[in-house]
Amino acid sequence: MTSPDLKPWALKTPRRGTTQPLEIHLKEALDYVLLQNTIRIIDARGKTINGVIQVTNKEHRVDFIPTSPWLAGPYKVLVESRLEDLAGNNLNRLFDRDLTDTRTKPSQQTVFELNYRID
Repeated sequence: MTSPDLKPWALKTPRRGTTQPLEIHLKEALDYVLLQNTIRIIDARGKTINGVIQVTNKEHRVDFIPTSPWLAGPYKVLVESRLEDLAGNNLNRLFDRDLTDTRTKPSQQTVFELNYRID
């Protein structure tokens, strides 16, 4: 059993000047409600991009549809570590990990980032 991993996620970026969705293709099904509440998009200035998140393809894809057309430039997908797979494993630890075991300390990262650019 493993924690969800963002490394194999694939991003399909939209065209600038449109409100096409940013498509996030996931390696595995993740919690539907948490996908809607733990992901946000920011621009190069750190400003949150307003939009709607739609979860599709049996929780294997997330579409972010902005309320305003995309501008050219760098963006980040921010994902809170509390995002879980269907077994309850989050980005920092396994669901069934013994939290009283002090031999290993889990990562305490609270937000993970994926970078992309719209040209």
